[in-house]
Amino acid sequence: MKQKGFSLIELVVVIAITGILAATAIPKFLNITTNAKESVLLQVKKAVVTVDAMVYGQALLQGVEKEESGSLEVDGTTYPLTYGHLDLEKDTFMHFFETDLNINNLTFDDNNEPLGDIVIYGGEKRYAYDLIPDCRLEVRQDSETGVYKYDMVDNDC
Repeated sequence: MKQKGFSLIELVVVIAITGILAATAIPKFLNITTNAKESVLLQVKKAVVTVDAMVYGQALLQGVEKEESGSLEVDGTTYPLTYGHLDLEKDTFMHFFETDLNINNLTFDDNNEPLGDIVIYGGEKRYAYDLIPDCRLEVRQDSETGVYKYDMVDNDC
């Protein structure tokens, strides 16, 4: 009587081939995740550049782009500026930039006041005194020109 089914050797060969395919696919999947996180940070950076350009344009129109500590009124709310650029204080910045990512001030002075830089990252909520993840966008503001400087840290994406 002839039995239907696969022999043990055929099953072992199929399992071995499946294992080899899985071993090559998993690293590629992990790399895709890293690339996605890095892409999100790049898009966030572009959004920050756009917000800065819009605010600076309004400052130019109102003639406050050369003031060391000017202000900009938008929809009845006044926002602080440094040489025409929006001050990098988390709460002020959040009015112009809506995201599910976490935005916090990166450094603080002795009185717990923000020092003109922010960090943007995904994941659980963290604060400047906690360990900041190695997958983040840091935005710093030059105190003499108000211009933003960007530093993308993608060691642990």
